Amino acid sequence: MSLGEIESRVESLVQSETIAQLKSAVWKERLEAIGMLKQQVENIQALDQSVEILIRLLCALPGWNEKNVQVQQQVLEVITYIASTSSKFPKKCVVLCILGTSERVADIKTRAHAMKCLTTFSEAVGPGFVFERLYKIVKEHKNPKVLSEGILWMVSAVEDFGISHLKMKVRMESIEAVNKIIEEANKRIQPNGTAELLGALRGRLYDSNKNLIMTTLSTIGSVASAMGPPIEKASKGILSDVLKCLGDNKKQMRECTLATLELWLSAVHLDKMVPYIAGALIDSKLGAEGRKDLFEWLGKQLSGMSDFPDAVQLLKPVATSMMDKSADVRKAADACLAEILRVSGQDTVTKNLKDIQGPALAIVLERLKPHGALQESFEHTKTASLGPSNNSIRMGRPASHGLVKPGNRAISSRVNASKGTKSDLMMSVQDIAVQSQALLNVKDSVKEDRERMFVRRFKFEELRIEQIQDLENDMMRYFRDDLHRRLLSPDFRKQVDGLEMLQRALPSIMKEVIEVLDILLKWFVLRFCESNTTCLLKVLEFLPELFRRLKDEGYSLSESEAAIFLPCLMEKSGHNIEKVREKMRELMKQIVHTYSAAKTFPYMLEGLRSKNNRTRIECVDLVGFLIDHHGSEISGQLKSLQTVASLTAERDGEIRKAALNTMATGYKLLGDDIWRYVGKLTDAQRSMLDDRFKWKAREMDKRKEGKPGEARAALRRSVRDNGSDVAEQSGEVSRSISGSVFARETYGHSEIHTDRHIMVRGSAPSDWNEALDVISFGSPEQSVEGMKVVCHELAQAINYPDGSAMDDLVKDADRLVSCLADKVAKTFDFSLTGASSRSCKYVLNTLMQTFQIKHLAHAVKEGTLDRLITELLLWLLDERVPRMDDGSQLLKALNVLMLKILDNADRTSSFVVLINLLRPLDPLRWPSPAVNESYAVRNQKFSDLVVKCLIKLTKVLQSTIYEVDLDRILQSIHIYLQELGMEEIRRRAGIDDKPLRMVKTVLHELVKLRGTAIKGHLSLVPIDMEPQPIILAYIDLNLQTLAAAKMLTPTVPVGQPHWGDSAGNNPSAATHSTDAQLKQELAAIFKKIGDKQTCTIGLYELYRITQLYPKVDIFSQLQNASEAFRNYIRDGLTQMEKNTAAGRTPLSLSMATPPPAALNFSSPKIAPLSPVQTNPSADTKLINSKPDPTSFSLPPSYAETDRAVNPTLRAPASDISFADQLNERFPGGVTSGALDAIRERMKSIQLAAAASGNSDLENRAAMYMNGAATHGLMQNSSDHNSVENVPQAGVLPMDEKALSGLQARMERLKSGTMEPF
Repeated sequence: MSLGEIESRVESLVQSETIAQLKSAVWKERLEAIGMLKQQVENIQALDQSVEILIRLLCALPGWNEKNVQVQQQVLEVITYIASTSSKFPKKCVVLCILGTSERVADIKTRAHAMKCLTTFSEAVGPGFVFERLYKIVKEHKNPKVLSEGILWMVSAVEDFGISHLKMKVRMESIEAVNKIIEEANKRIQPNGTAELLGALRGRLYDSNKNLIMTTLSTIGSVASAMGPPIEKASKGILSDVLKCLGDNKKQMRECTLATLELWLSAVHLDKMVPYIAGALIDSKLGAEGRKDLFEWLGKQLSGMSDFPDAVQLLKPVATSMMDKSADVRKAADACLAEILRVSGQDTVTKNLKDIQGPALAIVLERLKPHGALQESFEHTKTASLGPSNNSIRMGRPASHGLVKPGNRAISSRVNASKGTKSDLMMSVQDIAVQSQALLNVKDSVKEDRERMFVRRFKFEELRIEQIQDLENDMMRYFRDDLHRRLLSPDFRKQVDGLEMLQRALPSIMKEVIEVLDILLKWFVLRFCESNTTCLLKVLEFLPELFRRLKDEGYSLSESEAAIFLPCLMEKSGHNIEKVREKMRELMKQIVHTYSAAKTFPYMLEGLRSKNNRTRIECVDLVGFLIDHHGSEISGQLKSLQTVASLTAERDGEIRKAALNTMATGYKLLGDDIWRYVGKLTDAQRSMLDDRFKWKAREMDKRKEGKPGEARAALRRSVRDNGSDVAEQSGEVSRSISGSVFARETYGHSEIHTDRHIMVRGSAPSDWNEALDVISFGSPEQSVEGMKVVCHELAQAINYPDGSAMDDLVKDADRLVSCLADKVAKTFDFSLTGASSRSCKYVLNTLMQTFQIKHLAHAVKEGTLDRLITELLLWLLDERVPRMDDGSQLLKALNVLMLKILDNADRTSSFVVLINLLRPLDPLRWPSPAVNESYAVRNQKFSDLVVKCLIKLTKVLQSTIYEVDLDRILQSIHIYLQELGMEEIRRRAGIDDKPLRMVKTVLHELVKLRGTAIKGHLSLVPIDMEPQPIILAYIDLNLQTLAAAKMLTPTVPVGQPHWGDSAGNNPSAATHSTDAQLKQELAAIFKKIGDKQTCTIGLYELYRITQLYPKVDIFSQLQNASEAFRNYIRDGLTQMEKNTAAGRTPLSLSMATPPPAALNFSSPKIAPLSPVQTNPSADTKLINSKPDPTSFSLPPSYAETDRAVNPTLRAPASDISFADQLNERFPGGVTSGALDAIRERMKSIQLAAAASGNSDLENRAAMYMNGAATHGLMQNSSDHNSVENVPQAGVLPMDEKALSGLQARMERLKSGTMEPF
C-alpha cells in the first residue's frame, strides 16, 4: 500500500499537521509528532477497525529507518499500545512490525521497548507465531547482535508463556464462567458465599494483562448490580481497588472503570460510595486524567439531585483540586464544587470548613459569597449600600460560568420559581436606588496595568478560573451594581437585560467604555464559549455598534485587546448555526477598520489550524477578503499563502473549495507571482490551482477587470518611471502612509530643496556625482541604480594601489551618508505601501559597504551621524517592519549596520550623538504616529536602544581611550546633566532611570581610566560658573570612590605638571626639565617592553615617541642592554611602523616571542607622558581585548573649538599653537598624555605670570595654552613666593628666565633640532 493511500485512509483518524511533521527532517519535530499521534490514537473510540492502517502508517512514517532513538522508542510504545488495547490484533500487523522490532532489540537504548512489544505480540496472536517469524529473521540477519538478543528474548518468553500464559488463559476462563453464572441466575444473586469470589476478583484487578483487568471490572459491576444493596457489606472495600483503575493512562481502562461505578451506583446509594471516592481523589497515583474523569462523573450524578448533605465529605479534595496544575482537572473540579455547594447547602458547608486550610479554604469561601443563581435574592439588598467589592465572588456558579445546563433541573426550577417573587421586587427597588450613579466608574481604572498582566497569544485558549475571577472582580469594581449583577448572572435573560442597558447608554459613555474595553471583551469571550443562542445573538447585535462607534472615535484596538478577543472570534466563527456564522463574518470584516489588516492577518492564519472544519473554511474566506480589499497592507505577509495553498489537499471538499477561491483571489492581485508563495505542492495540487487560475483569468476578462496582476504591475511602473510623488498623488500609495511620515521627511534637512528634480534616464548613472544625485532626488526604485554605482566605486577604491581613489571618496563620504540617511525613511515608507523591500535592502547594504571602510566612516560629520543613527534606531523599533516583505532580514540588517557604525565611526562623535539622544525625542522624528502607546513609552524604548549602544562603546573604552576627544565627551555629559538639574537627577535616581545611569557609567569609566588627569579635559566645561557644574561633583565623587577602592589609573596629582618644577627659578634646570621627563618616560617604556605581558604596549608607546621626537636617540638609553634586547627593539619598531601604515592597531597584535630579559630599570619617580594602564592585570586585559583596527589621529584642536565659541580668545593668524604645529608635522598625531603635559605646563606658566603681575608674560603664555580657557587664575595674590599660595594654585611660580628657557626648548622641539640624550 502506497504512502498516499495510507494518508488518505487515516485522514479521519490523524490530523494532517501530525502527518506533515512526521515527514520533517528535524528530529524534534518528528518526536513531537509521534507524541501527538500517540494521544490521537488513545482517543480513538473504535480502535479495532483502524488497527491495520495505523500500523501501516507507523511502518511508513517515521518508518523503521528512523535514526533518532527517542523517536524509535515512541514508535514502539504506540505499536505496543495498539497491540495491547485492541481486542483483535491481526497477524498481518505482526508480520509488518517484527523485522523492525527485532532490529531494535539489538540496540541497548531501545531493547526494553522492543522486548515489551514482542511480548505484547505474543499475548495478542500467540507466542508460537511470533517465535516462528522471529527465528527466520534473526538467523539470517547480518548483525550478530540481532541473533543473540533475539534468542535471549525467546528463552525468557518460553519461561513466561510456558506458565503465565497458560495461567492467564485459565483466569480468563474462570472470570467468563462467573459472568455465565450471573446470566443464568437472571442477574439476581444472594450475598451468601460471595466473599471468596469478590476477594479473587480483587486480586485480578492487579493482573499484568490489561484485557484481563477490564474483564474483571465488568464482572465486578455485574456482581454488584445482581446483588443489590448487600454488595456494600459483602465487598469489603473492593470499591477502593476499582477506583484505583482510574489511574491507568489508557482511556479504555478508565471508561471501563466508570462503567463499573455506574453499575455499582445502581445497586447502592451514592452516600455509600462517597467515602471511597473522597479517598481516591487524594491519592496522588490517580493522575490528572483519572481525577478529571471522576470529577465529571460526580458532577453528572450530583446535578440530578436537589439535596445531598453527604456530598460535603467531598468538599476538601475538590477544593484542593482547584489548585491542580492541570487546567482540565481545575475545570472539572470547579463544576463539581458548584454542585456540591448547591446540594449540601450553605449551613452544612459552613460547619465543615474546619478541616480545610490555606488557598483551598479561600476558594470555598469565595464560592459561598451570595452572587450565584442560588442566592440571587434578598442578600443583594444587604450589600447594596457597601458598593462593589473586590473580593465579592458569586457562589455556586456552574461549570460554564453563568450557563444554566439543561440537565440542572434543580437550578432551573429555582430560577423559574424566583420569577415574580420578593427577591425580584427587592432587586427592582435596588436598581431604582442606584440609577443616579454612573453606569461605568473608571476613576481608579489603570488599563495599562491590566493589559500588562495579559499574556498575548494568537491561539485561542479558554479563560482559566483565576482569570474569570479577576474579570468578575473588575466588573464589580468598575460597573454599576445593577449592571454587573445582570451581566454576571447565570440566567441568560438577565445577561441580555444588562447588555441592553449598556447598549442604550453607549453613545454617551464611549470614553468610559474605551477605558474598560478589555474587561468587556473578556466578558464577550465568556459568552462566545457558551451554547445559549439568545445571548450570543444579542452579543453579536451589540458588537457591530460598539466597533462602529470605536471607529468614529478614531480608536484602534491595542495589542492586548486584540489578543483577548480575536483568537476566540476566529475559533468560534465556525459556529454550527449559519446565522451566527454570518454575523461573526461581518463583524470580522468590520474589525479591520479598528485593528489594521496587517495585524489581523496572523489571527486568521492561526484559525486555519483549528480542529473545526467550519472554522477553517471561514478563516480561509476571510484571508481572501483581506487579499481582495487590503492587499497592499498585507503584502509583506504573502508568504503565509502557502498555508492556504496546503489546504487544497484536504479531504473535506468545502475546505478545498474555499482554499482554491482564496488562492484565485490572490492570483487576481499578484498574477503569476503567486507561484512564489504557494510553497511545496504535489502535482495534483498544482494542477488544481492552475485550473482555478485559468478560470479566474477568464472571469476577469468577461467582467473587463483586466489581467491578473496588472493593477499591481501598473503601480510599480508608475513609481519606477515617475518617482514616488506621482504614485502618491494618484492615491495608490498615500492611503497606507500616515500623514506624519511626509512631515518628518524634511526634519532637520534644510539644505535639501524639495523643488529640485532630476531627469529620469533610461540607463544607469554614469559617474559618482550623478549616482549621488539619483540617490538624493530619485524615487526609491530609481535610487537603487545610483546605489549600485556607489557600491561599485567603493569596491574599486579599496583595490586601488596608491589609495588616491579612496582619498577622493573620503571627501564625499559625508555627502554620501547624508543622502543614504535621508533615503532610509523613504525606502521603508515606500515598501510599507506593498512594494518590494528591494530598495530597503540596497540602502542598508550601501551603508554597510560605506561603514566597513574606516576612512570613510571617520569622515562622516557628527550631524549626519546623528540623523543616521536616529533613523536606524527608529526603524528597529517600528512594529511594522517585521510584517514587511523580508521583514526579518531587514531587522537583522539594521542590527548589523548599527554595530558596524559603532565599530568604525568616529568614536567621539558616536559618544556625543548617543548621549544627546538620551533626551526625549521630537515626536516629528518617529516614522509613524503613536496609536496604541504614548510617546513616553516610545521614548523609553528608544532610550533603551541608545543605552545598549552606549554600553557597547563604553565596554571597549579601555582600549580606545586615546582615540576619543575627552573634552567633547565631558562637554556633552555636562550639558546633559545641567539640562536635567539636581532636582530631576535626584528624582530619576530614585526610580533607577536608565539614561541617567548610563551617563554616570560613562563618566565613571572615564574617571577610572584617566584618574585625576580627567580634570585636564574640562576645557569645554565652564568650571568657574556659579553654582558649579554638576559634572564636577560627580568627578570628585568618582575620584574619591575609586581612590578608596585602589582602582585609579596611576597619574600625577591634580594640577601638578608632568615634570618637576623644583628648578623653576633656574633657567638651565627649566631648559632641561623636559629632557629629564623624557628620559623617565623612556625608562618606564623600556620596563614595559621587558615584561612579556606589556611588551606590545611598550613597543607601541616607544614607536609613538620616535614619531614625536625623530631626532632623539632612544638607543642611548640602552647602553647597558644586551644586543638581543636591542635587536628586539629594532624589530618591534619596524613591525609597529608596518602595522600603522596598514591602519591596524598594534594593541590587537601579540609578539611571537617574549622579549629577552635584558634590563632591570627602576620604576620612574614621575608618571609617563602617555598615561597607559601600567597595572599588569589590566594590561593583560587590554592586550587580550580585540579592538577594531583604527588610525590614530590627533583630535580637533582645542584652539579651533574655543575660537569658534569665544571670539575674545582668538589669537593672531601668525601665532600657531604648538599642538597645531605638531599636528601638521606628525600626521600620526601625539598621545593624549603629551597634550595633557603641555596643557598643564602652559597653564602653570600663565598662573605664575598672573601671580607676578606680568601681563606680557601672561599674554604670551596664553598663546601656548592650546586654546584652553584660563579659569582658576590666582587673584589678589601679592606675594607669589609665599609657600601658602603654592598649594592653592597647585603649581610653583616661575620667573621670566625660566619661561624663556622653556620657550627656547619648545622651539628646538618644533624645528626637530633637539640634541640627543
